[in-house]
Formats: sequence, C-alpha cells, structure tokens
Amino acid sequence: MEITAITRQKGSRFRVEVDGEYWYILDREIIEEKGLHAGLRVDEAFLASVREAADRRRARERALYLIEYRAHGKRELYEKLKKSVSPEIAADTVDRMEELGLLDDAAYAARLADQLLRVKKRGARRAAYEMRQRGLPKELVEQAILAVTAEQDSVETVVSLIRGKYAARLAAENGKQRVVQALLRQGFDYTEIRTAFGRVEEGWYDEL
Repeated sequence: MEITAITRQKGSRFRVEVDGEYWYILDREIIEEKGLHAGLRVDEAFLASVREAADRRRARERALYLIEYRAHGKRELYEKLKKSVSPEIAADTVDRMEELGLLDDAAYAARLADQLLRVKKRGARRAAYEMRQRGLPKELVEQAILAVTAEQDSVETVVSLIRGKYAARLAAENGKQRVVQALLRQGFDYTEIRTAFGRVEEGWYDEL
C-alpha cells in the first residue's frame, strides 16, 4: 500500500489517501510525528498505529474542550468520548484527565447537588435523577444531596416556589392541582408540598 495524497482540509487537519482512496483525517502533528508523505509505502500495522495515535490525540482534545466548557464526571466524560473513539481510548483518556486533576467525581457531585438544590430549587428526588443521568455513582449522589439537605429546609424551598414562580398559576382553574403536579415534577414529595401549602394557607406568610 502507498500514501498517494495528503491534502489540507481545514486549519491543521489533512485528508490522507491510501492507494488513491480516502483513508483518514489527520492533524499536522500526527503527520509530522509519523513521517507521512505522498509516496510512502505502508502496511496495515503501520496505518493502525497512526490511526490510534490520531484517535488518542482527538480524544484528549475533546476531553479538554468538554471539561473547559463545564465540569464533568468520569462516567459522563467516558460516554461522550466513546462516541468517536474506541472504549479503550476513551477510558485511557478519562484516566489521564483524572491524573491531571481535571476530574474529581466527589467534588463534582457536591457542586452539582448545590446547584440543583439551592440554585435551581429542585427536589431531592429530581436532583438525584439528574445527577445519576450524568453518570455519577449512586453513593456519591446520595452523600452530596444529604450534605446540602442537612443545611436546607426543603419545605421553605417549596414555599418560595409557591409564592414566587407558581403564584400566578394558583388563580387559574384547578390552579392548586397544577402547582402540586409541577412541584412533584420538580422532585418534591407530597409531604413537603402539603406542609408548604399548610404554612402558606395558615398565614405563616403574606397572602399570595
């Protein structure tokens, strides 16, 4: 087999042809590192090593981009990387990001729980679901949520939602039922919702 053409595509990426047919897109760094050029005789083993080097570089760049955009858990990052590279390369890249101190599931879980429960005013059930959807281990999710709820009155959160975000809905037909359903979707349980409505309706706070 022979590399018959290397053509610039965009930026530092090049299209590589083998025996006159498209083979792969490579970065300039990989081309220079492997000494690729038109006319170079190659075999399957060599091409496989070039492809692996390219995939590892691509996975590393993708991982750094995703982590810079927002924090990620290990499992979440792995699943995203696995869409474009092999499971082995995805796993190795995640391990490398952790070695560099760029991934910390426990710290990520703590920050995410705080954001969901305090800022977005999710109920514990909904927050746990969203955290698990991001690939965080069940144990870390439970610990992180417990750490926040131990310092937070969930009923007070529901009261603030009733008096704020959902206040206008109460005046509509079947308004209270609709608000209750909305709060359930937010992850609060019936006991929290019932207690919150009790506080509001008993005059613990100003009239809605």
